[in-house]
Amino acid sequence: MAVRLLFGAHDKDAMLFSHVFAPGAIVTDRERLFKGIVSIVAWQRDFETRYPAHSFEPLRLARSARNVVAHMRVRGEFPGSPRKLSYRIELRDHRIVAMRVSEVR
Repeated sequence: MAVRLLFGAHDKDAMLFSHVFAPGAIVTDRERLFKGIVSIVAWQRDFETRYPAHSFEPLRLARSARNVVAHMRVRGEFPGSPRKLSYRIELRDHRIVAMRVSEVR
């Protein structure tokens, strides 16, 4: 459910993220590190502000008990669009504790 909420909603806010991410969650987005919900919300708001018209298209999803790897095509008004990104997500108690975003070549 956390993964579905993460990719399915636009204009994500702190309330949504408090349900999706664990309090001490860590996100690494192409070598930039964001720790905790406040930092993760700021990262997401920055993206939403700079690129308000964007979409995620699922390409591949692999799931195990505690991990999800989602390959997505992200389209928007940003350089290099569309881009293929990999989201490596670690779950604990149905919440995201770690996520690494990287470009798929």
